[in-house]
Amino acid sequence: RLRSLVSRAFTPRAVSRLRDDAAGLAREALAPVRADGGGDLAAALDLLPMHVMCRLLGVPASDVAVLGAWADCLSVVFGFMTPEEVEAAGEAIEDLLGYVEDLTARRRDEPGADLIAALLAAEHEGGRLSHDEVLAMVANLLVAGHDTTASQLACTSLTLSRHPDETDRLRHTPDLVASAVTETIRYEPSIPAVPRTVVEPIEVAGQELPAGTVVLLSTAAANREPGVWDDPDAFDVERFADPAAPRLLTFGSGPHFCLGAALARLTVEEAVRAFLELGHLAVSRDPASLPWRSV
Repeated sequence: RLRSLVSRAFTPRAVSRLRDDAAGLAREALAPVRADGGGDLAAALDLLPMHVMCRLLGVPASDVAVLGAWADCLSVVFGFMTPEEVEAAGEAIEDLLGYVEDLTARRRDEPGADLIAALLAAEHEGGRLSHDEVLAMVANLLVAGHDTTASQLACTSLTLSRHPDETDRLRHTPDLVASAVTETIRYEPSIPAVPRTVVEPIEVAGQELPAGTVVLLSTAAANREPGVWDDPDAFDVERFADPAAPRLLTFGSGPHFCLGAALARLTVEEAVRAFLELGHLAVSRDPASLPWRSV
């Protein structure tokens, strides 16, 4: 019910209206790297997904940095947390919900043509979305695409930097950007697994899993399954230009297919286009020594 109210805003056609905005934001984010002749791509692109999501929702750009900080505090809630992280996440969710409460109150008086206005209209119609659901939905959307897409931007940038021949091929064949982005998500995904709950008893590899068992499905392994993928450990920017290519599983499948998949793809695609405009890039240190953040 909740997904149905926002799903139309996340279709590929609806999301495509943000492409020019995303392209401009990506160039702006990478401008310091261009000016300095190098830099930290992960840091430069970190807030790009939040900027794009805020454009969709109708959230002021001046608030992006603080929203990103709250989202960072909340991104660790899916794993094991330290007491300090628990305290920071608690403060972040209180601050975020308070911010959304104030924002929606202002938007009721000054409605716009964005997703928050559409959610408020659904609340006003009655029976479809309660006030608390409006707050929760906006807060969830602000957080949901931030860490996952920002992390994928870092993984995608690293992958392209480590494969200069394929990146040069992409630079000379820009029509392959969409295929290349999908290939980076397959090759080096920021999300390697999806949780699912068993609804009836099943047996996996000789082990009985009763109903209610939570399992982690390794989409990263599935996306390199021998016999399914042609040369699965090779990075090929043209792989997904073939209509017969296997289906990428990173965004899930069925009723739980990622709501923001089209927005995430668009954001990464425009970041890659801006990345290619920088000219030839090389990783300035041994990739094996790069620090990885895990949440």
